[in-house]
Amino acid sequence: MARTRTRRGTTLIEIMAAVFVLTMTVVAAGALFPLSSLLRDRSGGYSQAAAAAQHKVEQIRRLDAGQINASSLLSRQIIDTADPAGTASSAVFPFTATDRLAQKFAQGQGLMVVTGMGSDLVRVDVEVRWKAFTGKAHVHRVTTFVADKTPWRVP
Repeated sequence: MARTRTRRGTTLIEIMAAVFVLTMTVVAAGALFPLSSLLRDRSGGYSQAAAAAQHKVEQIRRLDAGQINASSLLSRQIIDTADPAGTASSAVFPFTATDRLAQKFAQGQGLMVVTGMGSDLVRVDVEVRWKAFTGKAHVHRVTTFVADKTPWRVP
């Protein structure tokens, strides 16, 4: 009987192939980290902006249509200044400082456009703007309508 010689250990080619496969796996996994960081930043920004806009809308919905004016919004600390920009039919109010948007977002800014002040139905557009760490500007907008609630109240 001839004794067959058994090979023990690994060859240099097998080791090089294993190192190559391991290197490609690490490179592929490393390429995903910047993408996941970008997506996490974008998603977090939109979540915070949606929460800030929703908070502002809820503050507005608590009011009657007649209470949505510059002095009333300022006294309730809903807006930054009672000197609105805009036209006679609509007014633009900032709320950046009131809601501390500059601290929550990079270059955060909040604007509220009120249309139909003094009528029974008021449209309020809330807008939150910010810049991501890539420098791209993002905007989240929410619109609500506020009606005069007096006819619906029980005497």
